[in-house]
Amino acid sequence: MITGGHLAATLRNFTSRKIYLYNETESDYLVILPHVEPGYEKITTSFRPIQAEVQDEYMDTVVYDIYHGNLTGLPDPIQGVLYIVSLPVALACKHRTDVIVMHDLVRNKDGKVIGCKSFARYRGL
Repeated sequence: MITGGHLAATLRNFTSRKIYLYNETESDYLVILPHVEPGYEKITTSFRPIQAEVQDEYMDTVVYDIYHGNLTGLPDPIQGVLYIVSLPVALACKHRTDVIVMHDLVRNKDGKVIGCKSFARYRGL
């Protein structure tokens, strides 16, 4: 159970990795293990190249449109539970107030994300 401000909630990690939730000074952290259960959330993704191609003297690359399709496996909302999900899942669930993503990321000396200090919700415009 995480408490703070006006929110008290149980966090369920629906990502495939451990999440390290750091305090403000990054001197301590809490590990949130993946919440594995049948029907783990999945979202279909497809990529289509667009007409534009980026070219310079060193590299040619193609720009893609990304399409996310059906979302399956995310439980219905439960009072007092927040689901930590991937960015594509959060974007597909902007209408839900119980879906959150890692925010205020903590990186190691090589720039790799190793955790976060907070969570955020994606909202519609």
